[in-house]
Amino acid sequence: MSVGIVEPKPCTVPAPHPFAAQLELHTAKDWSCGAVGSVGVMAVVIPAGGFVVHSYYLTASQLTEFYMRHEKEFTMNVYYTATRRQYTVGDELAGAGEGVCEEAFAGCERPGMPTMDYWLWTVPQTGFYHVVFGNEKAWLMSVEMRYQLYELVGGDRGGVRVKVQPLPPIGQ
Repeated sequence: MSVGIVEPKPCTVPAPHPFAAQLELHTAKDWSCGAVGSVGVMAVVIPAGGFVVHSYYLTASQLTEFYMRHEKEFTMNVYYTATRRQYTVGDELAGAGEGVCEEAFAGCERPGMPTMDYWLWTVPQTGFYHVVFGNEKAWLMSVEMRYQLYELVGGDRGGVRVKVQPLPPIGQ
């Protein structure tokens, strides 16, 4: 009896990733598809040298989750107002002493990432939140990004994800 070399068998343990449905979107061509388990995100085009503002009404302690994907750099800020108003860039600086808005989520430059970014955020107080996307460094090229804000009803473990839509501009 001869002893031969036996090829090792690969060890595979089926363990689905907790965000498997979201991870599948990385290669999806159509981000707006409504497939079961997918994260439907909206496309936003930020013009060169310009800004896009989306406003939301959120309540204190509301657990939200952001999904975002972009391959180009842009800036993002979130400002708070107690009453509904049409936010315009610079409102946070207007007025004597304090501005019209308060910064609710630290403003930052978001470097281009070819993957889906995801984070949880607990809303600090009830009111109107203005998400400001800026492309102020660009002279010629706009930036396209895709994102969606969700409310997690029932907590982040086993809760229901409810899509939160931006408010229409005042007067529309």
